[in-house]
Amino acid sequence: FLRVAGKKNNNWKGNKVSYRALHGWLKRHKIKSKKCKFCGERSKKIQFTNISGNYLRDINDYLCLCPSCHIKFDKSKI
Repeated sequence: FLRVAGKKNNNWKGNKVSYRALHGWLKRHKIKSKKCKFCGERSKKIQFTNISGNYLRDINDYLCLCPSCHIKFDKSKI
């Protein structure tokens, strides 16, 4: 059984993918740091945070932040 991934897959949606599917893609393609990019705290609860707010399939558009910094970062974008 050969699995076709990415753009060659008939179900490929590009950037029009759901929030949940995008996070699954991110978990498979970006290594999650164990340290917050802002405060430097080491935590098992580090989260991917979207920089641009556009939720694109761009690995460079995501930071690894602790929950506290993630909340502050999201509030600063409002």
